This record gives sequence, structure tokens and C-alpha cells, in this order.
Amino acid sequence: MSRRNNDIKAPDGFLLGGLRIVRPDGTILFQRGWWQAPKEWAGEKVWVHCTDGGAGDLEVAPPGQRIYAAQSARTTAFAPRTRRPDAAPGLRNEARKAWALRAPASADAS
Repeated sequence: MSRRNNDIKAPDGFLLGGLRIVRPDGTILFQRGWWQAPKEWAGEKVWVHCTDGGAGDLEVAPPGQRIYAAQSARTTAFAPRTRRPDAAPGLRNEARKAWALRAPASADAS
């Protein structure tokens, strides 16, 4: 996956956070999972930070604040994961999509 300018990545490439938009229903899509932010933030871009690999809540800075400044000011909110199913990966490159959807190799082929 290509790096976006507003992504926060660990040295091993794991996506820790970044700038995301809050959808009209108050959800945020991050790491293919859906997280529930305050609904009054709908339409706003917010900074998010994953502290535990996506197992718990997502830390979200209020609109207009960067995540580390919001952490220092203790104004972050914690968005719980919703019950909505994970989003499918978006394969925009046709060659990569064909590779991902290829038929599995048979065991007896040599």
C-alpha cells in the first residue's frame, strides 16, 4: 500500500494512524474496520491513532487538532469499534486485482 502524506506508520510499516474523514453516520473507516466517533463530527477530518493494533478503541483528536497535540491537551475521544463488518480491500490496480482473485493452484499440478 502506498504511503499517504497524512499517515503515521511504525518502522515495520504498520499503519498507526492518520487523517480520516468522519462519515455522515459518525463512523470512521480505519484499517478496514469501522469506528464510532461523536456524530457531531460528521463531515470533519480528524486525526486518529491506533494504540493497540486495532484490538480496542481508536483514539481520535477533535476536528482541527492534531493527534499528538490533542493527547497532550487530553482532549482526545476514544471511538469504539462498531459491529459493522470490515470493509473489503480496495484493489484499484487491475493487475493486482487479477492476482488477488486468481484461482488457487491445484495440489497435483507440476
